[in-house]
Amino acid sequence: MLTALATLSGVLLLFSASGMAQESKPLSAEVILDGLKPRAENPSKHKLLGVNFEGTASWKGYDAIKGTVSVTIGPEGRWKEVVKYRGFPQELSGDDGDKGWQHSSPHQARIRAKDFRLAARRDMAFLRGVPWRETYAKAESLGTTKIGDVICHHVRLLVSGQAEEGDEWWIGKTSHRVLRIRSRMRSPRGSPMWKVMDLSDWLVHEGFHYPASVSIGINGQTLLRKMTSVALIKGTRKSDFAIPKATLESLNNPSEKRQVTTEIAVVTTVEVHVASVRITCPAAQIGKQLARIFPSITQFLASTGTPSTGQPFTRYYAMKAGAIELEAGIPVAQPIQAKGEIKPRSLPAGKVAMTWHIGPYTRLGETHRRVEEWIKTHDLQSNGAPWEIYWTDPGLEPDNSKLQTQVFHPVKEK
Repeated sequence: MLTALATLSGVLLLFSASGMAQESKPLSAEVILDGLKPRAENPSKHKLLGVNFEGTASWKGYDAIKGTVSVTIGPEGRWKEVVKYRGFPQELSGDDGDKGWQHSSPHQARIRAKDFRLAARRDMAFLRGVPWRETYAKAESLGTTKIGDVICHHVRLLVSGQAEEGDEWWIGKTSHRVLRIRSRMRSPRGSPMWKVMDLSDWLVHEGFHYPASVSIGINGQTLLRKMTSVALIKGTRKSDFAIPKATLESLNNPSEKRQVTTEIAVVTTVEVHVASVRITCPAAQIGKQLARIFPSITQFLASTGTPSTGQPFTRYYAMKAGAIELEAGIPVAQPIQAKGEIKPRSLPAGKVAMTWHIGPYTRLGETHRRVEEWIKTHDLQSNGAPWEIYWTDPGLEPDNSKLQTQVFHPVKEK
């Protein structure tokens, strides 16, 4: 889901702590952190328990996309999360103690990058109420700041004494609660990025204090979660957090792995049903139009309970006097019922010259021209409008030089 939404919006904004004006001379970080309100009224008992959160999940700006979330965190740091959105494949992620993993569709399972995994483990340790000294090696105060009208202590917590290996916490000066956590991590392809988690509506259950509202932002996208119930768990087992069989099969099946190469080859495609919008617009407005169309289709699919079955695409039909006729859409299993500008269409079956574009979207034209020249020199001719499929999650890959786009040009023999 994160992959689809980030690709659809194409919004690549980094979170920052701007707007938080520095104020007074800081207390020591240790005094501030040791002054946090206890998360458990009986810490020795709670330390042996796991915790399960159940709640709702939604995305800011995508009103039709709503679902449920279940998070289970074991006392050994293992965790498992299940997210279900109407109209989308179930998302699974977790950490079995050896590996962090994620499975967001039948063909998109992956082992998490080390930094991403360790940041997630620190977040889960916090949600379970683990004392800060058990997760971090040291801490330093960055002074007092504001989040809105709330005065906060700003603290940096280090995992191994290095600034790039740790997090920042904002702690309410009067509430003595953590209100924000900012984590440094790396994308699946190694680019630096930030994740921001805002916490509010603190509640208590069986002596355990937890944030009922959690907002998670990564590079301009915001996931909203409202915890509706929490349960303390006795006797969690390692097998409870094992990587699911379907995820292992997807990870180990070579046929489900994308072979990314910039070489050009003729392959045969099958027909794919899509929900799409076809427009003509000035070339300079393509990005703006796609940022409008893709979210519109996503919300339409979610509102009708129609599962998406693949990555978003754009197909280019003609260019006249600086205006481009294009189609943008998302694959679906069966033809949809038309609504407004969103129509049932399909990508064609047949032979295509296919390659991969690695890099920013602004240079996709170079790859299309390279394919066109290749077609001319291989006794082939064009046989229809080309299209491109967007595979990389811009929300998890801020470095646009690493974006992966698959390019298709229908061909036939001369």
